[in-house]
Amino acid sequence: MTIAAEPRRIVALSNDVADIALRLAGPERVVAVPASNATPSLAASASLVGAVATKLPPGTNPEPEQIVALRPDLVLITTRHGGEQDAAKLLEQVGVPMLMFAHWGSPGEIAENVRVLGQALGVPEKAEQLVREMEEGMARVEKALAKASGRPRVLAMSDQAQRPFVIGKSGGGITAPLIEMAGGDVVADQEAPRRQNASWR
Repeated sequence: MTIAAEPRRIVALSNDVADIALRLAGPERVVAVPASNATPSLAASASLVGAVATKLPPGTNPEPEQIVALRPDLVLITTRHGGEQDAAKLLEQVGVPMLMFAHWGSPGEIAENVRVLGQALGVPEKAEQLVREMEEGMARVEKALAKASGRPRVLAMSDQAQRPFVIGKSGGGITAPLIEMAGGDVVADQEAPRRQNASWR
């Protein structure tokens, strides 16, 4: 994909890619992000979301018509979300420029995605700085783990679709790998939580 000019109207369809786009390009160039990015527990760039004009509905099923109406010069998509794949097919038919990412499930994948985004958005130096900050943070955690004894059992949950989700190792996201890197054991894949009058998956 060739980007002729620096994107100025960026639409990010999922929480992960929106968080990085906001940190690299700033809210002045991002015209739409998921509403869940305003939640500090779900996004490192939550403080920037207030300056973004459009908050997309929770979930991973964006409306292509709404996206086209925003007149984007670049749409950022995470293809592991089925709804975003469907939207991408329709957006491609009307010639909307898109940059698609398959995985955000490991630090290595995140670093690569950050670098690709940095190139696409015209800010490769900021992308490298962000990767360095991530690597320095992981090094600090690894050093602290050398002094730790035992591994806590952790139940991780998410509510970004306004419904409780238990996060397991097989979900494809970064949460479970981060818990294990920090010295914890994810319990969702060990035993299924049970609760009356609630939906878990």
